[in-house]
Amino acid sequence: MTLSREKIAVGKKFSVWEIVINQTSEFQKLYMTLAQNERRILIAKIKSIAENGPMKNNEKFRHEGDQIFSIKQNQIRVYCFFDQYKMIVLTHGFIKKSRKADPKQLTKAIKIRDEYNAVNWAIVSNSSNCENGG
Repeated sequence: MTLSREKIAVGKKFSVWEIVINQTSEFQKLYMTLAQNERRILIAKIKSIAENGPMKNNEKFRHEGDQIFSIKQNQIRVYCFFDQYKMIVLTHGFIKKSRKADPKQLTKAIKIRDEYNAVNWAIVSNSSNCENGG
């Protein structure tokens, strides 16, 4: 398995990265399905988090469990976690289909985070790649 990360935004408080597994970004898969207006709002929200830190409003940014958080925009959810280098790492995104959170999505985010944490990210750069047996 090839695991890499790509920088999405840099601000005063954090840099925001997406995880790419085997040359596929789950965040980008969601992003490409969104209307132009939804894309613009989501990217503005991500840039705001990079610049100012996470929003205090649970309707926009929420702890979902096991140190996984969601960036929320209507029914759109992007799961993420904090890494030790003042980085927020996006695991994946999806369109929420019901009022209740889908536990499979949290499990997926935890699995992606654990795979990410298994990699020794020795150098933080614009694009970091690592081969991980699997």
